[in-house]
Formats: sequence, structure tokens, C-alpha cells
Amino acid sequence: MCFLYPMRKKRKKNNIRGNQTFCRHPLFALLFAIGAVCCQFLSQAYATEAARIPELTLEKIGTAKTLLVFQKSLVYPEYGEGPPVLSEETLRYVFPKTFRSDAFSANQQRIQVVRQGEAVTIIDGKTGAAPANRFDAYKDLLLYRSPQLLREKLSGLGIDLSVSSLGLFNEQVAFVLGAEYPDISRSQLWTDKKSFLPFRLMLVEHQENVLEIRWLEWRKHENIQYPMRIEFYQNHRLIRETAVSSIEVNPLFSDDFFDIEKLKAAYPAPETAESHESDKYDEVREIIEDFRKVYE
Repeated sequence: MCFLYPMRKKRKKNNIRGNQTFCRHPLFALLFAIGAVCCQFLSQAYATEAARIPELTLEKIGTAKTLLVFQKSLVYPEYGEGPPVLSEETLRYVFPKTFRSDAFSANQQRIQVVRQGEAVTIIDGKTGAAPANRFDAYKDLLLYRSPQLLREKLSGLGIDLSVSSLGLFNEQVAFVLGAEYPDISRSQLWTDKKSFLPFRLMLVEHQENVLEIRWLEWRKHENIQYPMRIEFYQNHRLIRETAVSSIEVNPLFSDDFFDIEKLKAAYPAPETAESHESDKYDEVREIIEDFRKVYE
């Protein structure tokens, strides 16, 4: 009996171990399969959402025919010396791709019009040759009301639409379009993962020249949402902040507001020194010709 008892105990122990091994393998295989399927599903879902970011963003912002916005901006001095400059601005949107901005400050008056791919900038009553600068990119996600137009504009800003990732900024989870988080060496657009509203745009020329635009305090006005505060950072330093005072949805605008040719005629480009020299040369030539005719 003393011999049989331990043998039975040992056999029973082996059976238990064998049953545990037999049960554990299918369980692990099942969990692994479920995990693989979930990862594949989440990956596909993420890829689908990331590819549709421009479309989903426009859906969340909403629609309107026109929009009239009154806002005030504080522009801070480049080296932090002296008070900021106050600028008052009136924006007119005619969706999907017509825009006018009239900005007035103590130092400058500026009109900018964008229509059907053409643009004109008028500074202090003179048509400027320079195109819109990077600071004007804040309006692009607010103006271009079709996914195709928005994709073209984002690509024009240097954002690689084939690259996307998930990122975290100020405890806000977001889709990062144009870069692999946490890479900030490339131009990129951040949209909230839940709402798809954009809140951060980084335009990178090089590491010493990074412009960051933040859309904040989104608020709904009838069927469209609009940010009530916009901040601009140059190399992580706040250089401009804009506060919206009022918004009017679907007002009527005269077409003359956006007629680029009429604006160019009303505000001609300033004459250059070269044109003045040419005028003087023509005047002298006419005098010589008249003098020659007198003595012929």
C-alpha cells in the first residue's frame, strides 16, 4: 500500500498538469487570434478615419452660403519691446472659395481678396506684388468648403497627406496629419480625435522658422462652427492673438467687394524708380525731337 499510494498521487498530479496544458494552449491561441483581429480592425478603422480627415473636418464645421466676421487682433512686437498693435478686421466669406479681409490699424490699412484661385493684396491704398503670407493660412480650413479644395490647399502648405498618426497636445488626443507623432520637424495639421475640429497647424520651413496657428473656442452659429479665438506663435513665442467679436451667417454681399480687376483699377500699383527713369527718358527724348524739328 505504501508503494501504490505515492504512485497514484504522482499519476494524478501528472494528469492535472496535462489537463492544464491542454486547456491553456487553446485559450492562448484564442486570445492571440482575438487580439490580432482587434489590432487589424483598429488599424483599418484608424487608417480610414485618417484618410477622411479633411472630409470629416468640413462635416463637423458645417455649412453656410456666406459669413461676415468682425474681429480684433493684437500684434506683439518682434523683440518684445513696446505695446502690441491693435488691428480691427472685417472678414467676408463666400463659400466655397471666395474671401475678403479688410484690416485697419494705426500703422497700416490692408485689403486682401481671394477669388477663384486669384488673389490681390492692397496695402495703404496701393496694390502689392507680394502674395498672401503664411499668417493668412488660418482662413484656409474655414474657407475651402470641399474636401478636394482643402486637400489641395493643405498640400500647398507643405503637409504630406499620406502620413498620419495619433498625438497628444495639452491633454487633447488628436489626429496628426503630415507627420509621425512626436515629430515636429514637418508641417502638420492637428484635429481633435472626437470632434474632428482643427485646433493646431504647424508650418515648418526649417527648425528656426516654425509658424504655429491655433484655432480655439469653437462655437456654433446656426449650421456652422467658427473659432472665437485664434493664436499665432513664431518659434513657440506668441506674436498675435485674434478675438472674434461678432458673426453674421448668410448676409448678402455685393459682387464688387470681390472684383479683383476693379480693385486693381481703384488701387493701382505704386510706380517704381525704374518707371520714373523711363518717364524721364521719354520726356527728354520728346524735347530733343521737338528741338530738332524746329531747326530742320
